[in-house]
Amino acid sequence: MLPILDGIEATRRIVRELPQTHVIMLSGCHAPEPVYSALRAGAQGYVLKSMARADLPNAVHAVIAGDKYVSPAITALFVNGVWPPRSRQTPLTA
Repeated sequence: MLPILDGIEATRRIVRELPQTHVIMLSGCHAPEPVYSALRAGAQGYVLKSMARADLPNAVHAVIAGDKYVSPAITALFVNGVWPPRSRQTPLTA
């Protein structure tokens, strides 16, 4: 909820203009849709604000190592089949 441009569009611009920059989204939104959109936009990580103290160091280490990181509370939604909905399965590509 940024004042001029949202985090998804900011991520797109950052990775387009500064491709060596790694983006970790820090958000209060724990719904799967914004996570999916952030990863498609080029974010390498997605950390919930409520879990930042525990998750942010792990996210930074993972992204530095070349991996992606999503807060475990969100990952469970993907693993348990909650997202993406069966009617809208879309490949995770930016």
